[in-house]
Amino acid sequence: MLADINADKIKALSEAVKNIDLKDKSDVKEFVKNYTALIYDHQMIGLIYDYYQENVEILKEDRIRLKGIEAVVQDKQELLAAFPDLKVKIENIIVSGDAENGYKIFRRMRYEGTNSGYTKYGPPTGKSLGNACLGLSMFYMDKKSGQWQITHEMDMRSIEWMEKAMTND
Repeated sequence: MLADINADKIKALSEAVKNIDLKDKSDVKEFVKNYTALIYDHQMIGLIYDYYQENVEILKEDRIRLKGIEAVVQDKQELLAAFPDLKVKIENIIVSGDAENGYKIFRRMRYEGTNSGYTKYGPPTGKSLGNACLGLSMFYMDKKSGQWQITHEMDMRSIEWMEKAMTND
């Protein structure tokens, strides 16, 4: 029964993301909320290929720079492998811009999950992120070849909280 409920929820979110036309700021907020849930809560990493520009560049914490869609996918895979039960709670979405000129989106969210997967620090620790791990991102969405895509992003996570959960120190 739980599998059916989750499948129905994923289907509904997928349809909402696929069929939305970003005509105004409320559409953008709804898209970001649903897309974020699919990527993080339901681990549908493949959607990144649909909504990120091929040559996207993402600036991250500690001067990390991801170049290209494959680097974005790898970054999300590493996070979800370390925290297979990861869930995010969006606290705020702010949207500026319009459908003609594109949108700038600010998203504040909390990561929750337990380190039950291997990381670059070693085997799983079983430690929880609690609800203290903050994520802040700012990204641009423009219509490219008739489809809305993320073209640039700055994505900062409370890496110190993640490192505490992934290490035995």
